[in-house]
Amino acid sequence: MKPEHREYQQELIAQVRSLYLNGDSLSDASLVRGQCYEFCKKFVERFPNLVMIPGFYNGNEHWWCQDPETGEIVDPTVEQFLDDGQGEYSPHCEGKYRARVGKCVNCGVVLLEGDTMVSAEMCSDSCANSFVAYLNSELTRCAVTGNPTEDLADSGYFDDWDDDIPF
Repeated sequence: MKPEHREYQQELIAQVRSLYLNGDSLSDASLVRGQCYEFCKKFVERFPNLVMIPGFYNGNEHWWCQDPETGEIVDPTVEQFLDDGQGEYSPHCEGKYRARVGKCVNCGVVLLEGDTMVSAEMCSDSCANSFVAYLNSELTRCAVTGNPTEDLADSGYFDDWDDDIPF
């Protein structure tokens, strides 16, 4: 991997690491696992000479980037593999397979390459509207109570919990 690619990869890993309370204790491999589509998307935005390739790595669904002029594979999430990227990259055959690109955060449906989506996280306008309504109701509830857990505490939800659990 070229130095500029490695530098950007480390920048993306640092961004993911910052999302966790104990991020410093997590390995790069655990932080990049499941991030291949998102990392590749960002790589192609940063390095327009690269293209995203959906396919399989050692038989497992995967995304990576490639320089079409040189054929060089640039895999921003290679750390997730124990063999450091020495395995077999197999692009999928056009029309035979559509790669997963994510899940709808509202309904959980798997989003596939080529699907019509509202965004990379929402499968439809209906799900987007439903999710926004849910978030607005949560924001309103928190604003009214001043405490996001107050309603749950008063509801008796925690009554059956073991009092010896420290939290």
